[in-house]
Amino acid sequence: MSVLRFPLLVAFSATSAFADQPLPSAEKLKPILSKYCTDCHGGSKPEAGLKFTEPSAIEPDHWFRILEQIESGKMPPEDEEQPSAAQRATISKWIKGDLSDVLLDRQKEIGRAGFRRLNRIEYANSLFDLTGIRPQVEDILPSDGRVDGYDKIAAAVPLSSEATLGYMKIADEVLDKVLKNTPPDSERTVRAMAVESGESPGHTLVIDGGNTMVSFNSDTSSGRVKFQGASYSGIQTLRISAYAYQTDKPLAFGVYVGQPLAYPQRIKLVKVLEAKPGAPAVIETQVYMHKGQSLRLIPFGLGVPVPKNSQATSAKGPGLALQWVDVIGPEFPLKVDRFFTA
Repeated sequence: MSVLRFPLLVAFSATSAFADQPLPSAEKLKPILSKYCTDCHGGSKPEAGLKFTEPSAIEPDHWFRILEQIESGKMPPEDEEQPSAAQRATISKWIKGDLSDVLLDRQKEIGRAGFRRLNRIEYANSLFDLTGIRPQVEDILPSDGRVDGYDKIAAAVPLSSEATLGYMKIADEVLDKVLKNTPPDSERTVRAMAVESGESPGHTLVIDGGNTMVSFNSDTSSGRVKFQGASYSGIQTLRISAYAYQTDKPLAFGVYVGQPLAYPQRIKLVKVLEAKPGAPAVIETQVYMHKGQSLRLIPFGLGVPVPKNSQATSAKGPGLALQWVDVIGPEFPLKVDRFFTA
C-alpha cells in the first residue's frame, strides 16, 4: 500500500516567482506621462487598461510593452503632441535601468523556478487522469492562497503539515476505491423514477397516471428522483427521459449533483441540458459523481411561479416533465486497475 500510495502523493510542480523586493519608484516619469499620455490612459476607462496617472501601480510586464511603443514612435499617436527625444530617453532609461535591475535581482534571489505543490484543482485533475477517480479535495485539503491574484505560484501554495496529511488521506481513499472487486454489470444501472418534490401537495404536477412529474419552479426542490446515490465513484452515464411541458420551445435545465436531502442541502451544478417540447425523449450525458451522491434536475429561468401550498394544476407556463433517469455506473476496470494489471 505504501508503494502504491507514493505516486498519489506527488503534488509538486515548478513555477517562476519573484521575491518581495519593491519596485523602483516611477514618480519621476509622472510629469512626462501626465503631459503626453493621460488624455487616453487616464480617467475611469483608460485605453488598454493602462492608467498613467498612477505609474507606480503599473505592472512590470506592462512597462516593457510601453518601452516598445515609446522607442518605436507608435505612441503617442502621430496626431498628438510628441515628447522630445530626451523625454523618450528618460522613460527608456528608467525601464532598461532602474526597473530591469530590480527585476534581475529578484530573479537571481529566487532562482529560475521555485517548487510548489499543485493547487487543489490541479491535484484533483491529476488524480482523475491517473485513476479515473476525482477526490473531494475541498473537504480535505487546505484552501489555496493567492499572491497578486495568482494561485499557482510558490508563495501562494506552500506545502504545510495540514496539506501533507490531506494528501495521505486522499491517497488512502483513492486506493481503497480502486483496489476492490469488480461489480457485475447487472449492478451498474439503476433506474431512478421521478417523484414529487416532497413539498406541499400541488407543488409538482403529476400526469400520465403518475409516471411523469412536472416541475414549474427553478427552486432546489424541483426535479426530484428516487435515487439512493451512486454506488461507485467515477463517471456516471445518465439517460434522462424528459420533455418541455406546455411550450413549443426547448427548455433548459441543470443537472445538480450532491446531497439534496442533507440539511442544509449541498448540491452543485455540473451540466446544462435541453429538453425538447411535446413528447418524452431520452437525453444522454455523463457526469462525475462520488459514491453516495444523488441528483436533482432543475429547470432554468422559471423563477417560482408555483409557490408552496399552491396547485400546480393551475400553472399555465412551461415546466420540465420528468419520467425517469437511468444512472449507469463507471466502467470497470478503472484506469488505474488497467495500469497495475497491464
